[in-house]
Amino acid sequence: MSLAATVALTALLSGGTAATPPSAETEIDAFQRELIPALKSGDRPALERFIADGFTFVHSTGGLDTRAQYIDNVVSAAKAGRAPDIERLDTQVQVHDGHTAVAVSRAIVHNRGEDMLLRSTHVYVKRDGRWQWAGGQSTRLPTRPQAAAIPPAVRDSYAGRYQVGPERVLTVSLEGDALKAALPGFREAELIARSETEFAWFNPDLNLDAQLVFVRDADGTVTHAAFRREGKEAWRAPRLKP
Repeated sequence: MSLAATVALTALLSGGTAATPPSAETEIDAFQRELIPALKSGDRPALERFIADGFTFVHSTGGLDTRAQYIDNVVSAAKAGRAPDIERLDTQVQVHDGHTAVAVSRAIVHNRGEDMLLRSTHVYVKRDGRWQWAGGQSTRLPTRPQAAAIPPAVRDSYAGRYQVGPERVLTVSLEGDALKAALPGFREAELIARSETEFAWFNPDLNLDAQLVFVRDADGTVTHAAFRREGKEAWRAPRLKP
């Protein structure tokens, strides 16, 4: 299925807007109930009514669709029968001044054997007494990597503090069977083993290609932690004494 149709269904199949005024919530829910069948069936006349002039959509790849391109993509995907299976996770909607709504949602898209986790932001506007979809954007979130099996004693040996820079310390701690990393300026991450020395730096809400590599000396003592991002070493931090 085209990314346009996938993202549209991802956001618009999400329900529940507890923080919004009841009247606006009811109107937006009703609008979504009309729009969803139009997206699934590729109903061009309905989509042209529901999608506002000036609409743009920014894909997770950075690609930009105009209103006409987006509608063409949705119609083409519907005709080909490539509607995805959407597993809704959560949605938050805020309505501003009664005529503009911003929806942020997460959903898993199951499509032809591939699972894709997306976070989407969509804007709706009320014009001439009816809601229209004014624009959208999607971001692909990471899939949890498969963990390699390593001895618990090896995993536990990495817990400690590492001096990244002046007044900046990386703390690696053990929480149950998981290693966690805390560093000022970064969101907390789980360290998932890829080998006995290399760990994926994983946060389910952050699409970041990063790893933490632990360095040992000739005696097997852990001396450093090295942070790699997109294949390049960004910093190397010596381990602090307990």
